[in-house]
Amino acid sequence: MGTNESKVFFEAQGAIAEGEKIVWLFNGGGEIKLSDNIWIDFSAGAEYARNTKKTELVTDFKLKYGL
Repeated sequence: MGTNESKVFFEAQGAIAEGEKIVWLFNGGGEIKLSDNIWIDFSAGAEYARNTKKTELVTDFKLKYGL
């Protein structure tokens, strides 16, 4: 949700491969417009694999340029 100047989001995903338990991803982040053609995207979250019972930190940072 947001505007063309800034946006925030939250997502939850589940994935399952044959013969394995479900892997969950919970993630949140945002996007900020720096100028007419430049944006910064960032997010952070946690990925939980039930078969290994491990949680991993997942992060992403992007600098985008568009016309």
